[in-house]
Order: sequence, then structure tokens, then C-alpha cells
Amino acid sequence: MQASLPLLPTSVVGSHAKMGWWYLVRQEAESGRMGPRDLAEALDTAVDIAILDQERAGVDVISDGEMRRLGSFYRTYLRRIEGIRMEPAEKLWINPDCGFNPTPRWVALPKLKAMVEGTKIVRRELGQGD
Repeated sequence: MQASLPLLPTSVVGSHAKMGWWYLVRQEAESGRMGPRDLAEALDTAVDIAILDQERAGVDVISDGEMRRLGSFYRTYLRRIEGIRMEPAEKLWINPDCGFNPTPRWVALPKLKAMVEGTKIVRRELGQGD
């Protein structure tokens, strides 16, 4: 059975806000203090919460909220730019109901410079040489 969508369906872009305990799970997994099944159960629960939040909000096309992504997508790029400084998060432990992430802030300094090495790596991965 094919689901019917409204003329202008709603969806989400990017990651769902992470719960406070999600960061503890990531920390424990990265340190080797969680088994793979422990991690899978925790991330499955995080996905269930993201989906439930979207269903409650009436979103037409839902996603997993990228809850299983333990790394940070944007930090990969920001680390390759000289002149951007990471400042620590203002809140490290939060109530999961408040809806804010305990994430660091990134501050651009007066002079920015992209690291060229990253583009060489990308070209090599795409088979385009240097």
C-alpha cells in the first residue's frame, strides 16, 4: 500500500536534537566501556525517540534523526579550517526535556584559511588524482 502525502509534505533536514544521555552513551562507547549490543540498544532507543517526536509534530516524511551517527558531520569540516576556534559548551549536563544540545560553540577569528590537504584527500578518494 502506497502512502499518500499532502500537496506540500513536511520533512526534516539534518540531525534531531540529541538527548543529554546520548552524549554519555557516545563517551562510554568510544572508551570501550560498552559492548556493541549495548550501543545498538541505546541508539535504537534514540532513534525511536526521534521518530516519535516527528510523529507527534505531524511531520509527513520522517527520518532516524541521524541518531546512529556518533561523529559530528560539521566538525569534520571545521577542523580543516584555520581560524575557527571551538569554545566549550556552556551547559554540559542538561535535562533531556529542555531540547538543547550540550554542544560547543565555534567562533570565527578575523582571518580564515582553508587547509588544502583536505581537498587532495577528497580528490584521491574520488579517483581524480592530486
